[in-house]
Amino acid sequence: MNIVLSMITYMTVERVGIETFMKVLESSLQVPYKAIILVDDTPNENTKIVVKEFAEKWGKELVIEKSRKTALFNNVVRPTRATARQASIDLFFESFQDEWLFFLDDDAVLNPGWWDEAKQYLCENAVGEIWGINWDANLERKKFLTALGVNYEDWLIKAFMRRGGTHDTLYRRKALEGVKIPPELHICEDAWLHHYVRCNGWESRIIKTGITHYSPPQPSKLQDIKKEIDNCFRNCSKIRNNRI
Repeated sequence: MNIVLSMITYMTVERVGIETFMKVLESSLQVPYKAIILVDDTPNENTKIVVKEFAEKWGKELVIEKSRKTALFNNVVRPTRATARQASIDLFFESFQDEWLFFLDDDAVLNPGWWDEAKQYLCENAVGEIWGINWDANLERKKFLTALGVNYEDWLIKAFMRRGGTHDTLYRRKALEGVKIPPELHICEDAWLHHYVRCNGWESRIIKTGITHYSPPQPSKLQDIKKEIDNCFRNCSKIRNNRI
């Protein structure tokens, strides 16, 4: 199926836990990918060792790299989720000829049947992005939305269409051509990528089987989130204008 798996990690073994991380890796085996791109900015080797052992056990080619050095504000050089995501995309284009890049978060376990649902969309030429619903392992959000009379599934899908997400997302090679994620986007780099693909005319598909998300990110300051989403939409407008 010409798929390469990509994971961006930071202190995964310590933060997520080895048991959950192994569930994530093992669940990925339902997808017939041939290689793994690991962009790991962890200062120790723990996460790399786990992925190396997994790749050797299952016969997967493995490429490991850190975020490439990018100067941010005041010429400070530091890795962000944006620089890690961009490194994954760059490595995909530089080292592979495959059709699909598959992003999987280190705390996202693919539910049984994920691939069976996803593969039906690969042959649709208009599709550039295939995403699985990020079902929460912690049911508090579902309970809260249900109490408000809001359909949980609909809410998650609408949130993705507005905000994007790379928890478990397949991207077509052509849909990623030319992408340069602003390196300062440490929170909303996935939103920028989602809108880049959509603004260039590609369609999205939703996998309702989805994932079980075991470690949802801690909420950020609303002002920071608003600022980053505003940046996403400004960049989206620039992309659209450049295509006209």
